[in-house]
Amino acid sequence: MIAYQLTQEKRDMILMAIQDHFETAKPYLKHGYSLRNLEEDLGITYTYLSHIINREYGMNFNDLVNKYRIAHMQGLMGEPDATLYTLEGLAYRSGFNSRSTFYRAFYKATGRMPSAFVKNTQE
Repeated sequence: MIAYQLTQEKRDMILMAIQDHFETAKPYLKHGYSLRNLEEDLGITYTYLSHIINREYGMNFNDLVNKYRIAHMQGLMGEPDATLYTLEGLAYRSGFNSRSTFYRAFYKATGRMPSAFVKNTQE
């Protein structure tokens, strides 16, 4: 089992590498970014990355990427030119490829539909 192969120090190092990469390089903005891309970016095996993400974040890779995309989009919503874009336009700028994926991920992460979120932030 993978858990037995990784020391706590190694798990912490991988977790820090993932966090640093997501916060500095913002790979989640790339359309179609995958766990294999993360493996290439960090030079850490796919299996270790998947294990750490599942264990430490309590979610799978796609949910983690979507979490970062949604946080990015929420930041975009606060910018002065946000009204120039539709929700789908902001979602696309945040790395989402499709409207349905965006709506599903947004609801899963926030418990609200995007339009309800926007309405609440405008009030």
